[in-house]
Amino acid sequence: MQPGKNSNTESAPGQSPGSREKLRQELLEAVKAGTFGARQIKMSPESSFHTRFNKEFAYLDHNDELPKAPRPVILIMEDVPSILRPDHVTVGIINPDTLAAYKKNAETCALDNNALKPDELRVKCLPDHRSLKRKLEEQANSSDQKYQKTTSGHLKKNGTFKPPEFREKNCEKLKCHSEWLTTGYIKSQIRCFLSVKEDIGKNITDHLQDKHQLEEVFGIESLPWMVYSQQSGSAEVYFEDEFSGHLLAHNEARLSDFAFSHNISEETFKRVLNFLPMPLKAKTLNQHRLPTIQNPFQDIIKLVADPDFSHQHLRELIERIWKLIDQDVPVQRKFLYQGESQTILDLLIISVTKLWRNTDVSSSTKNNNKGAKGRTDEEDIIFQLSTELTRRGVPVIEKTGRVLLREFRSIKMCRYLKALGLSCKETELWDLMIHPPLLHNPAVMLEFHQRCQRHNAAELQEALRLTLQRPFFGYFPYKRLKNYLLALFHFCEPNEQIFNLVRDTIADTIAEGIERSLGTLCADDYIHWVKELWERRDQEPFYQQWPENIKKGQQQIVELQKSLGLTGCQSPQTASLTQPTELQFIVDAFSQPPVLPNARDNEETILRILQHYYRRPGPERVIKCLGSDTLPGVWKPDHNCCHVLRARNNLLWYIELLEKFHQMHFSEIEKNLLSLAIIYHDAAAEDVPKRDEEARAAGYFKRDLKGQYPQQYLEEIGEALSRKEDDVHGKSDQGLLSSIRRYLHVLRFADRMDFIRCTGIDASFPGSFKDRQQPGHFDASLLDLPSQVTRDFTNDPALKPDFQRQLEAAMHGAADLLQVTGNKREDCRPDSYVQTYQLEPDEATITEKFELTPLPLKNMEKYLDDNVRRYIASRAGIHTCKSSDHKGCKTNRRKGVTRGIHNSFHDLRQVRVPTGMTRLEKMQCRQGFSLLSVETQGAIVQEVQRLQLKGILMSLGTLTQETLKSRRAKRVLAQRGFAVVSRKRFRGYNNKGGIKMQKMLVPLRIRPNHETAV
Repeated sequence: MQPGKNSNTESAPGQSPGSREKLRQELLEAVKAGTFGARQIKMSPESSFHTRFNKEFAYLDHNDELPKAPRPVILIMEDVPSILRPDHVTVGIINPDTLAAYKKNAETCALDNNALKPDELRVKCLPDHRSLKRKLEEQANSSDQKYQKTTSGHLKKNGTFKPPEFREKNCEKLKCHSEWLTTGYIKSQIRCFLSVKEDIGKNITDHLQDKHQLEEVFGIESLPWMVYSQQSGSAEVYFEDEFSGHLLAHNEARLSDFAFSHNISEETFKRVLNFLPMPLKAKTLNQHRLPTIQNPFQDIIKLVADPDFSHQHLRELIERIWKLIDQDVPVQRKFLYQGESQTILDLLIISVTKLWRNTDVSSSTKNNNKGAKGRTDEEDIIFQLSTELTRRGVPVIEKTGRVLLREFRSIKMCRYLKALGLSCKETELWDLMIHPPLLHNPAVMLEFHQRCQRHNAAELQEALRLTLQRPFFGYFPYKRLKNYLLALFHFCEPNEQIFNLVRDTIADTIAEGIERSLGTLCADDYIHWVKELWERRDQEPFYQQWPENIKKGQQQIVELQKSLGLTGCQSPQTASLTQPTELQFIVDAFSQPPVLPNARDNEETILRILQHYYRRPGPERVIKCLGSDTLPGVWKPDHNCCHVLRARNNLLWYIELLEKFHQMHFSEIEKNLLSLAIIYHDAAAEDVPKRDEEARAAGYFKRDLKGQYPQQYLEEIGEALSRKEDDVHGKSDQGLLSSIRRYLHVLRFADRMDFIRCTGIDASFPGSFKDRQQPGHFDASLLDLPSQVTRDFTNDPALKPDFQRQLEAAMHGAADLLQVTGNKREDCRPDSYVQTYQLEPDEATITEKFELTPLPLKNMEKYLDDNVRRYIASRAGIHTCKSSDHKGCKTNRRKGVTRGIHNSFHDLRQVRVPTGMTRLEKMQCRQGFSLLSVETQGAIVQEVQRLQLKGILMSLGTLTQETLKSRRAKRVLAQRGFAVVSRKRFRGYNNKGGIKMQKMLVPLRIRPNHETAV
């Protein structure tokens, strides 16, 4: 059967777009509510079973419906990763009746033929479906450990409690599925076809064929298709006409050959395509036929990839390239190698670099002049071949040439590459300072001069700083850098700020290193030498002859180009940046904007932005990642989802603070857009060069939200977003409209307040707002606070104005939130957050949680509320328990009460956060209780009193039949609001195929509004 064709229907006839959307939302809501079950079947046995029961129940006149019989399903819940079995067709069922529920797969097939009783299974039976949901929620909330891993503890049959026990962390990422045993299902309850997103073994076409077969076997109309991510616990729902197109099956069948022809791993290729939303993936593969022409350079690629590449390999490579040229093979054609779009010439240069980098040339020259001459002859042959390729229009990509220019194994190579038209625009000046003796050559001077002309003032100052600090990294005599300083002096002047940074570097250098670098000089002597060199630079021959040498370098390159016949050749600079035509469709697909219907500052919109810009490669990186064997788990480690969500939190509480003190006011539309803008601020980070990040992010912001908000707001906030780092690059904010300046204030503050993740915080945090901080520490001046509020700021605690006290308290709250949502740096405050509360945040696990979860915004809010709960509990004298005997938390095992917190899910959720508490107050409470409103203070005091009186109730755990039979245990359960009742559970089938049931004891809540949860 052809994909897109179905004997039943293509797009569910009779369904209007409105009803389809209603069905989509119904399925997604079931996943969120935990009422969605995945039934994995093998169609023939399942169909035979239902057919048999149809015959037996034919007299009931319900032939159009399948009869019910006990069937296990897997509970699918949002944000709860779960493993599904491979090689099974899966159907989705909404809200089936519950017969029994098990924490994990209990293998209820063991109940057949009365083999085991329900309470004898290896996995405990839970009271009902709601209990299973609570267990899965606990699993989801406990997956990122803020504490040392503990058991939950449980009620024992003697009526006492076993407290939690410390144990090693469970490293299992995905949990085996729980078993939800239902009373059965009828065909009208099959609401969708379900597949696993991570399954790259099957194409869209394969899944559609399974779906069609399912519909045909069961005789049902076309089903929606749910795609479930078992890694993140997220679900998407599509309809079949979203995948229509006659080229889909053709191209999917050729993906393997296409990947091989472009030197791409098939698995990597499919995983990259899997990042696209399913309809866009189908549309991309439906656009044109994928060519599967054998790569004519495949043999050469294999030769270059040899880990033991030798001079013999190089000579063989040269011979093969000459043969391709003689055979008129299109050597201009680009192909993918190591994630880069490259040509035969690039491959040749890579080979030379690979070989010569591992060759000890000095040793060869000293011991074997014949070998050195052979190498020189080899170099001449390579130059000759490169010239021929260049004449044929084959350019050198910048990255490949940059490697050689950085290596500078010979000045001849530098001259030759410049003759080919290569000048590395993206390379830092530092690369030209690695091999000091080479700067005497005019061609190298020309390259240095051209790079300096392309850099701005801030970049040149940075290059000068690196140069002055260089002797203390490699411990070599400082005078070796004299010519480089003189060259830089043509473009920039040293200043006191640079000298102070150099002094700090020298202070951190060991005495032996200082002696090797400076001899008998001290730091001040070194600074004096630099200043003196600057003052008398005009008297230095190297400085005086610089313009003349630049002209000589230019003339050398022109003469070399003429001698090689390269004049008039096409410049490679633009062509080298393009991708192979056959791979452009992937770049185009990843360049498409995200679909943001009714975009607002809410979970759905923010999730789509994060998925599109932070959880996958950008179009600039997608080709490069195709050349990798493995793909990263986090695509933007330095600008991840944790960071932008914390920045959003900073923006919201800062706006609240500004409005509270009547410093600024923002409309609801402005708040909405600013909150979205801060999510966009790193949308292009790590994809494009640093200088282009803000402009590209602003472009994405305006493009994606166009038509949904007033254009003036989009333009002005976009302008602020694009100029967020202007002050860092030495650009002035003068001349900006006052409205744009307001936006710039809050965007800068929001991002840079989270900058503490990079700089760390010292004991004086938040520090001075007037004096610039020491390098490496948080610089409060970067927060860009309005001048009218900082005018009266002081470091004297007794004289601090109210705005400063409130700001600083909230800043401490931001530092606290950072500590529990992933931070590499130590908290150096006197009351270090993790030490105060004895936390052990697992940064890697927390980061992955935010990078994968379908509820990143909700999780960030939960982390913030947990910080508040932790503070309230500490006021009540309830602290984190770290003692193995639980004496520290005063555990009362008979009453089931502790005075300590053992784990985040069960214990912290018993602490109530005041309902009217604002975001700003949540940030301030730990450092400034007196700053909170009277209502919030009163609510916290009341909750503290309640906790002091009742403590933290210990977990009941999963109760066994023995415990439920105990009078003492029943008494405790009654006190907790539970009654022990008898319920029938599935026992299996009798000899005639009839269902057998057995009575079991289960605890049922009799006071649903009781304050605790099991």
